[in-house]
Amino acid sequence: MGMLGLGAAVTELLSHLTLESATSAQAAARALGLLSGAQLKQQARMASEEAEVEDGDVEVEQWDQDPEPWHRWWATHQHRFHRGVRWRHGHPFSLGSCLDELKEALAPPETRIRAALELTLQARRPFDFEHDWPVPRQRQRLSAWESARDTSSNQA
Repeated sequence: MGMLGLGAAVTELLSHLTLESATSAQAAARALGLLSGAQLKQQARMASEEAEVEDGDVEVEQWDQDPEPWHRWWATHQHRFHRGVRWRHGHPFSLGSCLDELKEALAPPETRIRAALELTLQARRPFDFEHDWPVPRQRQRLSAWESARDTSSNQA
């Protein structure tokens, strides 16, 4: 639902934060984060399978799953989320939103994969990009895609 970016989905996503299932609450928090632009994140410790980590845990940043901050955020910002508009990070969705996510140096692989797929689907044209390519090759493909997009929009 977060990928769709529909403000009408926020109430449903908020209800999933209170479910017993940690997986559902985590998915709802990620979806709210993708849609909202809110900076409601927290540090969490997660088990690591790497032997180098002394206590077996690593600290990661994740979307807050506590419903209270999200309810406060929605009460304050819901007037901005007009019906019929897709939202991404608190702004109306555009192909530029996907490009921005792909350019983000610290974006996790799942974000980069989703953004590349969504860019391909929304643009309705192929996008030769893999999230695990070397960074210079990724930058080259992003620049080439933007140049082609700019050229086609200037000709329209």
